[in-house]
Amino acid sequence: MNTINDKFNFARFGAVLKCDLVEHRWRYISAFFIMFVALSGFQLAQAADYLQFSKMIEGVDIYRNFTDTVTAFFYIVLALALCCAVSEISLVMKTKGKAMNYLMLPATNLEKFLSRVLIAIVGVFIMAFVALFLSDVMRMLILPAFDDEYVGELYRFAFPQVISNLGDPFFAIYEEGGIVWGDKDGLYTIVGFNHYLGYMAVAFLTLSILVIHSFFVLGGCIWRKGAVVKTLLVGLVVTLLGVWLLVKLSPILLECECFNKLPELWFETGHYVMKILVLIANVVFLGITIFNWWLAYRLFSRKQMIPRTHLFGGNHPHHLFNKAHS
Repeated sequence: MNTINDKFNFARFGAVLKCDLVEHRWRYISAFFIMFVALSGFQLAQAADYLQFSKMIEGVDIYRNFTDTVTAFFYIVLALALCCAVSEISLVMKTKGKAMNYLMLPATNLEKFLSRVLIAIVGVFIMAFVALFLSDVMRMLILPAFDDEYVGELYRFAFPQVISNLGDPFFAIYEEGGIVWGDKDGLYTIVGFNHYLGYMAVAFLTLSILVIHSFFVLGGCIWRKGAVVKTLLVGLVVTLLGVWLLVKLSPILLECECFNKLPELWFETGHYVMKILVLIANVVFLGITIFNWWLAYRLFSRKQMIPRTHLFGGNHPHHLFNKAHS
């Protein structure tokens, strides 16, 4: 067993990945079928709505509006699928017997963890895009049944345009974040474009998504059942507590002289303050993401041997900070 723990081995990693895919193949097929049905049903429903809408208003780009709506729904499906998938990262250890069997697999904890992560992230992306393409095919097959003169407007694949639309939020954030505001005669006007702020704004959006995703990864390594719901409830409670604390502290902050000088400092320094704030936020979000993934890996490693009630406690809580053993 000592040779197994020495280094990462791609052959063992591939064997663990193949074992996981074969053992839970019907679960993954079911998840893919749900995404396909959801996307197909939405496309057909939206196609019917836009065909009816085109009769009332002339000169509307039906295809463009249709693909924009499909893109928004695809974002929702992909986000839900990713959160649900990473929340079931400990599915292979759902019971004590499964945990013992998984412990006996001749592979390191890192190889096991990465195999689960690869399926829960890369696998979901592949299934989502394939489901989107097949839903396009399904719409093209059923659309001729609509006896409408505008059917030809939608009788083409939405997949290429949806893929192109996926980057639009990031470009919009880049453009908004790149605007530098300046003071001129008491009025704030656009004085230029700062690429640094644009890049940092995109990084902020990306890291915000990664932070939320990492919390679901962590929740999947804490709870064996209902990890999605429990993670959402914990996040809601923490958010409410944060809002309550902010409301309680706001009178104290408003009385602070330093706080009252912030607007003046903001007006004087302009985009320099924004640069610093966005940079600090990005560093904090990156740190939280890394910590959540690190803690998730430690908990995943312990869950194979430690009872659920002692994941964080027990007689040896310092094991979380030591090298994980297979």
